[in-house]
Amino acid sequence: MKLIRFIMLAGCCLLGVWPEVVFSQGAEPFARRVAALEPQAGPLVLVEIGKPVATIIVDINATPTVRYAVQELNEHLELSTGTKLPVLKDDEPVDGPTIHLGSTELTERFGLAPRYLDADHWVVTRVGQALVLSGGDGKHGRDPESNVLLPHGTLFATYEFLERVVGVRWYWPGDLGRVVAKHQDLVVAAANWRGAPTFTARFAFNCNHDDPDLTQDDINVWWRRLRRGGTGGSPIGMHSFNDWPDRYGKSNPEYFAVQSTGHRLTETGSMGGHVCFSNPDVLRQTIAEKQSEFDETPWRRYSSIMPGDSMGLYMCRCADCLAAVEPEKGSSGQYGNYVWNFVNEAAHELRQTHPDRVITCCAYSHYGDVPEINLEPNVSVTLTIGSASLKVASSAKARVAHLERIDEWAEKTDELYVWDYWNIPRYDKDTYGAPTIFPHMIQDWFSLERGRVKGRVIQFTSFNSEGINISRKRNWADWHFDALNIYVGMQLMWNVEQDVDAMLEEFYEQFYGPAGPSIREFYDAMEAAYMDPNNKAEIWNYRSVWGDVYPRAFVETTMTHLRDAERAARGHDPYHERAEKTLKGFLPFEAASRRWAAAVEREIANETVAIRTAESKPTIDGKLDDACWRAAATATEFLDSFNSKDLHAQTEMRFVRHDKTLYVAIHALLSGLPPRRSIPDGSEDGMIWMADDSCELFLVEGLKKYQLIVGPDDIYTDNFHPDRTTPFSDDMMDWDCTGVVYKSITGENRWTAELAIPLTALELKRPTRRKPWRVNFCRNHFFKEGGEGPWQRELSTWRPTFGSFHNVERYGTLWFE
Repeated sequence: MKLIRFIMLAGCCLLGVWPEVVFSQGAEPFARRVAALEPQAGPLVLVEIGKPVATIIVDINATPTVRYAVQELNEHLELSTGTKLPVLKDDEPVDGPTIHLGSTELTERFGLAPRYLDADHWVVTRVGQALVLSGGDGKHGRDPESNVLLPHGTLFATYEFLERVVGVRWYWPGDLGRVVAKHQDLVVAAANWRGAPTFTARFAFNCNHDDPDLTQDDINVWWRRLRRGGTGGSPIGMHSFNDWPDRYGKSNPEYFAVQSTGHRLTETGSMGGHVCFSNPDVLRQTIAEKQSEFDETPWRRYSSIMPGDSMGLYMCRCADCLAAVEPEKGSSGQYGNYVWNFVNEAAHELRQTHPDRVITCCAYSHYGDVPEINLEPNVSVTLTIGSASLKVASSAKARVAHLERIDEWAEKTDELYVWDYWNIPRYDKDTYGAPTIFPHMIQDWFSLERGRVKGRVIQFTSFNSEGINISRKRNWADWHFDALNIYVGMQLMWNVEQDVDAMLEEFYEQFYGPAGPSIREFYDAMEAAYMDPNNKAEIWNYRSVWGDVYPRAFVETTMTHLRDAERAARGHDPYHERAEKTLKGFLPFEAASRRWAAAVEREIANETVAIRTAESKPTIDGKLDDACWRAAATATEFLDSFNSKDLHAQTEMRFVRHDKTLYVAIHALLSGLPPRRSIPDGSEDGMIWMADDSCELFLVEGLKKYQLIVGPDDIYTDNFHPDRTTPFSDDMMDWDCTGVVYKSITGENRWTAELAIPLTALELKRPTRRKPWRVNFCRNHFFKEGGEGPWQRELSTWRPTFGSFHNVERYGTLWFE
């Protein structure tokens, strides 16, 4: 293939020159046509004194992309100049200057039509008295207003023109978020700009703003204007078997993963879809489905084959699958060959029938390390970068580790993508309400990957500052916290060479006007605090967030800048409206800071439990009606696990000892709905705490820690940590509390349970007043706000842990009288 370079004209860019991009095209006539471009004689007048001079030219069979580009062009020209330009078909006579969008007789003649350009490559150039806006659109024929990731090069060329010549910016969705420079005359001098996106896939998850002022159309249009796009559907790996329980659970139970209880995960639940990869029928069905999918959607280049989430707990435990596990390879590699062999076999077969299609899977969790096998050439890998926004660009050690991981995977595939978790900094309960501002660091870590990572998706959080998981449709919580980051990030995914400081300068001046200086002070302070290496803790939790990075005094001072901005812009709309909305958008940050300060100061009464020896033992039937419970030791008045808010549901536990058995009674109130359930009745060793109402007991002596969890309908889990200072691992779930007996009952507004725990099953010495056990009792309660919407998770404890339930240093004590 011959390389063709368009020659940049000196002084051609009105708002900044972009770097030269090499186009790869396939025919000699293309080169001759480019060389024959007519000279750009004199200025090209498009609008004069608010009146249209130029005419827009489109093909007689204009594509959806071109039609939408015309709509966007004229909408913004009218906002800027007060007028739209007339639109004519290519076969209609026209006098005067013209703007040619996409494929027209002129763009075909000069080799500038979309069919000559690679996907999403774009051109804005003069041909005599014509201006060409064209780009690689593909042959999909789909409307660019949809969220499908497809090339829309002509539309993106139009956006380039609007940004460079007209002076348009889209900082937020909707009219309030748009800046359009005013022009009485609109004139183009020399123009010969062209480019291609740095990343071929550019989009986000959880990206619908939780904002009543915005319509869904506002949001969708805004993402497209920020060049949300791709070349053939999403190339990002995704759990692909989640709908299999609904589709095949009854007809083909043999497809599904065998659990430790012997049953198969044929039911729909929060654990997703988990299948038996050693069953050849699962492979055949997977291949058949992908073949049908590719046949029915010819525009789709990518499709995912990937296990369900939390595979470490739910993977198939049949003999053949267990034989494929390699525990010696550690937590992130033990399922590597097992998973990638399955993906590889499916990809091999699909390459025979659909050689131009690609199978994608994430390098994730227990299969995150590079496998030993050679991947098929049609396998794409998505690297899940869980801490990129925290460490990659700010730590030399993390940079090296990140680049080494990319290098290792690049040996296996030419198609590497990144799943970038921007939700990590405020995903956990103790960091709700904590913004992270890092516009300059984005360019730094994007540049690390340039040329090796082809595309990326950014994930935001759906947990707001109150810890509420907002509705699935509007799922970007506290979006103002991320607004500046995502604008900069999307611009850099499009062109990583842009000047971030110039971008920010425009943002403060053009978007906020008189409020700009104070807004700049706010963002500068927030970025400096987050990026200060002296404040950067290895663990991002409430101590580092609210104690080091954002202490109370800092928050009070920094929020003053936003109040100053709002006052400075009064009487100057839209600047005041934007400043006021920004202030309101960050008020949850201020409220969270106050809440955490009060939480630490609030008194905590629960300290110890002294357990009596009962004359009789209870019957383990879940009814709690035995006489011994009336005189039992109690753990009551549970608190929020961070001591920071009131609870929706209270919990009480009672304890007695008889002979060599510890008996526990649980009385768990509900909050208006039946308890949430995701796993089958009677399940053992499931990940109960993630999605099921349940109560947990922690018993600790020295380094030894036991965790027992019980929930409604006799769901139960236990595990043993021989060294509580080491991270949790799956093999800790292999321990069983020998002889334990339990029973639970669900009532109208509560569930109750009883457990009998043989003390001989615990390698713990008898607790005394002088040498007690460290203990805590915890509750996972799920509720719905007002009885509607998504499930919310409430974590309560007898002793607040200010973090994980495993924070033993926060536990109380237990001893036997």
